[in-house]
Amino acid sequence: MEPLYPLPRLSLSDWSLQAQPAREALRMRCRRKWPWREPLAWLLQLGAITLVATQVWASAPPDPGVPFRIAIAQESAPEVLSGIIWAEPADPRPELEAKALKLELRAPWQSTLDLDRAVAWRLSLEVDGFWAPEVTVQPADESIVLGLFSTATLIGSLTLPTGEQAPGETVVQLSLAPGSETSASGMPMSTAEFRCPVEKSRWTCEVPSGQLDLRVSAAGYIPHYFWDTSVKPRQITDLGSLRLLRGASLAGWISLAQPGPDQTPAQVMLERQISGWQGDPRERQRLDALTLRTKANDRGFFQLQGIPAAGYRLSIEKPGFAPAKITDLTIKEARETLLEDPIVLFPPATLEVVLEPPVDPAGHSWLVTLGQLEPGSAVLTDRLAATPALEGALQITDLESGSFLLKVDDTSGSTWVSRWIEVEPAMSPIFVDVPVVAVEGRV
Repeated sequence: MEPLYPLPRLSLSDWSLQAQPAREALRMRCRRKWPWREPLAWLLQLGAITLVATQVWASAPPDPGVPFRIAIAQESAPEVLSGIIWAEPADPRPELEAKALKLELRAPWQSTLDLDRAVAWRLSLEVDGFWAPEVTVQPADESIVLGLFSTATLIGSLTLPTGEQAPGETVVQLSLAPGSETSASGMPMSTAEFRCPVEKSRWTCEVPSGQLDLRVSAAGYIPHYFWDTSVKPRQITDLGSLRLLRGASLAGWISLAQPGPDQTPAQVMLERQISGWQGDPRERQRLDALTLRTKANDRGFFQLQGIPAAGYRLSIEKPGFAPAKITDLTIKEARETLLEDPIVLFPPATLEVVLEPPVDPAGHSWLVTLGQLEPGSAVLTDRLAATPALEGALQITDLESGSFLLKVDDTSGSTWVSRWIEVEPAMSPIFVDVPVVAVEGRV
């Protein structure tokens, strides 16, 4: 967001020294019930108006019967702003009333607000043309920062399926686009949510300004995403016509464990997950026809649309990296399934197998087979067909992390070793002792 008045850059150590709030108790929700996550990120990145809740005791715990005072401090400003600071009990009680203080933000400016410090309070600031997140003050908090940000207007229109009426509202979720943070602390971005009324298939919403990533959705329809969108203060940004489609969708993020030279986008494939034998070519052809595919964007984000409700497995492939798979993925009807954790792609693993003794009883090289279970089934497929281990050693490349069945056979087809192994990047060689016993005697 674009702060009204820039604050000095703060580092994590600066914040710890000057604020030291009870972070686990600090939470932010805007006055109209817009949920926030990771509030300190917005406060340190974007804050411009500072609201400080200062305890009046030194080392003694707070006395529930003694109110504490709220001091509001403001950086120097080129204009005078009028507004109201609201204080409401976080846990409503009949004996506690909400309080309001009208104020003029003129530097230097200070005022006080007496509150019962035995309970937590929700503080919010209302100023025309600006937006501020709500902050909860806990009895043990030493200081709270409240940012005041210039607002802008988002508008758009909705194109609906034939015969359907427009929804009553759209929901806009936004966060700062990567690279637009103003904090020197490097703290992660937050996400804010706004509910926007719809009239005659057009919607409008007042939001904080900035370089934003946006998600626009309506109940029962597939969401739309907008990346790195410039939303300028006190201006209107038109997102155009959004075509609303019914159905389910799947969205998620892909990240790389380390940078790769190939800039080809990651390929995303969603397949129906079935159990049992899949050797029938007709069944395999039917399943392939139901497979959905897309590519991740340059941020690593992907979205698959129009997915029938069922169980699926997700596969990710990118040149220079081992494939990644997610099984037992349930897609529910008429909603978007958002994968909470990014899918991390790792460089392919190399498995080195060393056999002792290096040859079978007939003096020939051992034959090594590497098998892997098909996701969601009991079908074992060969990742490496029977391959001679010359001089008792074999190196297998381009493997993804996971469980594999290692088999060691002699040239007559007899299996001497069969065991499951775990493959992972940068693993050490696996030493296999083949149970060959030398027998000597006379007949």
